[in-house]
Amino acid sequence: MSDRTFLRLVLGTFGVCVGGLVFVFFCHYWETAVTFTSFFLIVVIAVGIKYRVSLTKWFQEWQRSRAVSALRASSAAMGRHTLRTIQPQQVGIPLQGSLPTDRISFWGPGTSLDIGRGLLHDPLVYAITGVLSEPFDPSLIEAGLPVGSPGTLCAEDLPYRQSYRECSPQQRAVYLAWLTGGRQDPSVPVGYVFIYFYGLERRVLVDGQDHNAVVKELLRLLPIYGRSHSFRRYASGLLWMAIWLATDHGGVSVETLKQARSLTASWDDNVLATALACLWKQSIPLPSSLAYTVAGIDPRCPRSVVTTRHGDKFRKLFRRKYKALFGSGLALQVSKRARSLEYRAAGAALARLQVTNQLLSHRHLPNVLGITKQFKPLVDLWSECIDELKTFDRAQQVSGTEAMTAVTYEALPKELRTGDHPEFDQWWQLKNQYADEAGWTIAPISAVAQLKGIQGAPTLTKRQCMQLLCTADAIGLGIEPDLRLTGRKYRWDDRVSIFLREEEEKQGEAASYVAAATLLCLGVRIAEADGTIDTRELAYITEHIEEQFDLSPGYTRRLEHLRHLLVTTPSDSADLVRRLQKSLNVEQRRLVGSFLVSIAVLDQAVTEGELRALRQTYRLLDLDPVELDSLLSSGGAASRTDDPVTIQQASPSGRSGEEIQHKAKAPACEVFALNMAAVSRIRLETKEVAALLREAMAVTAELDEDDLPSARTGPGTDRSLGVMISSQGSTTAVLEPPVEGAAQELGERFRPFLDAVIASQTWTRQELTAVARQHNIMLNGAIETINEWSQERFGDWLIDDGEPIRINVGLLKNEES
Repeated sequence: MSDRTFLRLVLGTFGVCVGGLVFVFFCHYWETAVTFTSFFLIVVIAVGIKYRVSLTKWFQEWQRSRAVSALRASSAAMGRHTLRTIQPQQVGIPLQGSLPTDRISFWGPGTSLDIGRGLLHDPLVYAITGVLSEPFDPSLIEAGLPVGSPGTLCAEDLPYRQSYRECSPQQRAVYLAWLTGGRQDPSVPVGYVFIYFYGLERRVLVDGQDHNAVVKELLRLLPIYGRSHSFRRYASGLLWMAIWLATDHGGVSVETLKQARSLTASWDDNVLATALACLWKQSIPLPSSLAYTVAGIDPRCPRSVVTTRHGDKFRKLFRRKYKALFGSGLALQVSKRARSLEYRAAGAALARLQVTNQLLSHRHLPNVLGITKQFKPLVDLWSECIDELKTFDRAQQVSGTEAMTAVTYEALPKELRTGDHPEFDQWWQLKNQYADEAGWTIAPISAVAQLKGIQGAPTLTKRQCMQLLCTADAIGLGIEPDLRLTGRKYRWDDRVSIFLREEEEKQGEAASYVAAATLLCLGVRIAEADGTIDTRELAYITEHIEEQFDLSPGYTRRLEHLRHLLVTTPSDSADLVRRLQKSLNVEQRRLVGSFLVSIAVLDQAVTEGELRALRQTYRLLDLDPVELDSLLSSGGAASRTDDPVTIQQASPSGRSGEEIQHKAKAPACEVFALNMAAVSRIRLETKEVAALLREAMAVTAELDEDDLPSARTGPGTDRSLGVMISSQGSTTAVLEPPVEGAAQELGERFRPFLDAVIASQTWTRQELTAVARQHNIMLNGAIETINEWSQERFGDWLIDDGEPIRINVGLLKNEES
């Protein structure tokens, strides 16, 4: 409906109402006239209220369209303007070129303009012959205005609102020289660049044309004149506005968007909202650079000094983690309610239109920022980066130097580590020193500990173990066994396998690896019980583990090095069996025992050493030895004979240790006729072992509070890092406090409980649980910690967790004596 039709409708309705009222009045129907008029007015008011929003919008659109139409008409190529006479006091001569007579023209891409000072290619300027009586646009080149001689130098300052009309002839000469020079002289005052910029602004916002050409030109100007904060801010705003308006005409290329993001250094709320709308319109995921900007303005993101103190590192860490988490980027969503398209104009003429709400007020923008929940992962990622850099910040503050030390290198997130670890050469030399001809490295843990300055001790603390493992991780080496997987601290005389970690170990596979390593350790224990490991037994163990556990290449390589360590180095798996006894129920332990039996009977014979190892394992698993005999016997019962058992001679294996010597006469012992059908059934049943161990053996080596240095260790100690950092930045191990008595090694948390426990040699579980509650500790955790300590110190458990619970106080008495 046109505006004229609407006005006619309104006036016609009003006339009918008035005419009807007059007619009824003169017909002496006063009451009927009032009723009719009131009803009609009520209907009109109701319709007006119901459609008031639509009517208001229509009226505003009508006003705006008239204003924009007037603007476009004033800048049309065919528009005619009144010319004025040049003032005689102005020094200079008018331009002599090929401009059209008294017509404003925009010379866009693909055109050439002769202004008498040289030929301009792709000028992107407004120009006219003569001088207008009224100003049109600050960028308009009015050829009738006097211009100084070519090569004129001008020391005059440009006015705040620069315009070609208000410039002096010398200033016009400088501006025209900049245009003919390709608009690329970085030494020209930025005011001249703004005169040119006003024309680009008008062409995009008022004429609505040449969006891609203006985008290309702004991308060229920003690197040259971006040093000006004002120009950078205005140019960035126009750049993204032009990109958004270009989406109605085919849009811009992905490469252009990428270049625009890299050149935009100032992101206010409007520019960011426009950029996000452009990405959404072209179905482009949120890139890492804009993700960082969005998170930076989100009020939910925490503020920390590390974001400013280590700004470059924080930005790199956030972007790398974002790419690792989201790949190509986060898919954007828009709110149902659009936001108004806002722009802050630089030119005076457009600024006046903006004040009167006549510039772009009829356009709207998809509101990507309106759905804040889609950016919640960015908030979490921001917090995670702050937490990771806090450790590095503390390490650097304690070291007192910006030089990269071993401590600061290891505290740095792995995404930011560049170059080799400061201790790389020492570790690599150690690895090569203990490597055999096949490339396997089996080294004493004491040699590894000395690299970190750790002094000799029967057992390393968990903090010291973690120091070794963290340094190995940072260098790219693996140590097997690993305390973080086994939960067992290193003894000074332990030997470990050191290997190069070529593949990353998948997260979430630790439980599967621990289960596989458990079966491997138990299997090797039984297989080597006769003095040597049969190749068939080792192949069976390996095949069973590979079949049941689908480990990643990283964990598979770790398992290979553990197997080599077990085969070449004597080991004691008693602690491992005891842990199984606590973690598994009776039926699950029986499955583990059946798996070990299936290994021993691969050669269809059980040697004396294998039988002894099986019985010891069954005893540690708290299983009835009769069940073992039933598995080994034909028909389920053991038969006895006086014939001696033939003990197989141990074959040379190339590993340390003694072979079992052949005996001429052996005492009478048990011989079992194996039921191989039952053995086959056992092998099928033991497939369940993998699943149950995967759940039961998920051990995480957590640092005990008592293994951490106390707050009394001095100001040079960082509790979070567990090292002493000297003023020169070198690192030394944190020394443990002096020990007064064996029980003090437990720490303050468990010593009072131990003092109460050793008062009696037997306890019921209910009684001991009450004692544990009095000391604010958990009974099972306390028993495990005390037994781990006593095993390392005395070689046996102090607390026998049965019913009743027995305390081996003799261990402490022997220590005192």
